Amino acid sequence: MEDVSFIDLAVKEMEISAGALLNNVIISGAKTKFLTIKRLYKDTALHEMEASAVTGIVDVSGFTGAL
Repeated sequence: MEDVSFIDLAVKEMEISAGALLNNVIISGAKTKFLTIKRLYKDTALHEMEASAVTGIVDVSGFTGAL
């Protein structure tokens, strides 16, 4: 997904797969109560990953549910 905004998306729960290619995705609002963004590597902290493994940016600063 590129240049996509989810604003007040009304679903019970939203999950973003670790394999999703994301760039400039915005998720905001309070109608979705739970948002899960899976890590690419289960046992690797983000700061230990190569910069090339980070595929994009997801802005959740306006999301008010559980992350």
